[in-house]
Amino acid sequence: MKDSGVEWIGKIPEAWEVRKVAQFWKASKGPNAALLTAEYCGEHSGQYPVYSGQTENNGVMGMINSYIFDFGTTGCLFSTTVGAKAMSVSCLYGKFSLSQNCMIMQPITGNCYVRYFFYLFTFIFGYYRSLIPDNMQPSFRIKDFYAYSMLMPSEIEQKEIAVYLDTKCVKIDKVVEQTRATIEEYKKLKQAIITEAVTKGVRGARPMKPSGVEWIGDIPEEWEACKLKYLLAEKLTYGANETADGYNPSHPRYIRITDIAENGKLKDDSAQSLLPEIAEPYLLKKGDILLARSGATAGKSFLFNEGIEACFAGYLIRARVNNKIISKFLYYYTKSKTYTNWCQIIQIQSTIQNISGDKYINLMVTVPSEDEQQEIVSFLDTKCAEIDRIIEKKEQLIEEIGSYKKSLIYECVTGKREIKIHNYSQGVIC
Repeated sequence: MKDSGVEWIGKIPEAWEVRKVAQFWKASKGPNAALLTAEYCGEHSGQYPVYSGQTENNGVMGMINSYIFDFGTTGCLFSTTVGAKAMSVSCLYGKFSLSQNCMIMQPITGNCYVRYFFYLFTFIFGYYRSLIPDNMQPSFRIKDFYAYSMLMPSEIEQKEIAVYLDTKCVKIDKVVEQTRATIEEYKKLKQAIITEAVTKGVRGARPMKPSGVEWIGDIPEEWEACKLKYLLAEKLTYGANETADGYNPSHPRYIRITDIAENGKLKDDSAQSLLPEIAEPYLLKKGDILLARSGATAGKSFLFNEGIEACFAGYLIRARVNNKIISKFLYYYTKSKTYTNWCQIIQIQSTIQNISGDKYINLMVTVPSEDEQQEIVSFLDTKCAEIDRIIEKKEQLIEEIGSYKKSLIYECVTGKREIKIHNYSQGVIC
């Protein structure tokens, strides 16, 4: 081993070289990329994909009847240049085009094995992305790419490393996929338990009656179903249309929809504040429920039980309940399949992802007696906590596997892990 001369790479095998990317790779953006919008793809159909780097549909914006690039089975490397996925890297094969803010990287010499450099650039881009402050949008310029240093093992070593990592990473990714699938099953189980409890109770078999609402079904005979507006202590309130200005622990925290984690808690890494005089009309009390009203998160809910002073943003609506219902029972109701079905019906009817206060006040809610509400809340607190602990452990496992995968890639692409392959053509690894 020898010193690479690059601090974050460390030592590399004696025979390996450190070279500039520009010596072996070229990057380019797609011609006419500005024309290949989602609207354009929606108006055309064909067999060739247009890549945009979006999360959905494996990054494919649409399929059209022409293409710009043809990389056959050799493939090229691909990255978006701006936004959340900037400086990510993936392999593309065959015939395709690129939309805006995308670029491809291809070798200009014959001794670059694309799959090895997929793993190497995954590591390099990840390092440089980690240097970008959280409050800055990542961007990826061609001139930056050309300035990076990279490692050059022999071509046969590149292939050995790529085959080894392909085999290992497939196994790792399969474990992660299976673990995520299990998490989704537990989430479905949790919602099923909540739905059963808030619509049927937890006292076993009992006389039932029609609720009068199709998407609620039968409810216990002594329960009632009524509109949310009759369960409110005051009118629904829209949040502040103000821009956060950093975080000051002596000022009220400014809760936005993006601050609410999937587990129902506030994220620690995104805290922002508002000046007290601006926040005052929007301050929250313990037990207040926030409901998202716009976009993909419409219908999302949050129960404020924090021991802090806080206010809320304009894409949220505050519901403050009266003594007919326990706020946590209502919160659990918004986690049920019954509530999810209602949100979907409302959005289909309006054709846009929006649930206004006028729609929320007409939400039909099941209302047991106060004693039974508390009984249901206690039951769900226990059951949901058990499931949440299981989910948390599985999510922690995914994080540990992800860290192991990154470490494995780093050790392989920098030559710190020795890899031997016997009979390479058959891919036998040891």
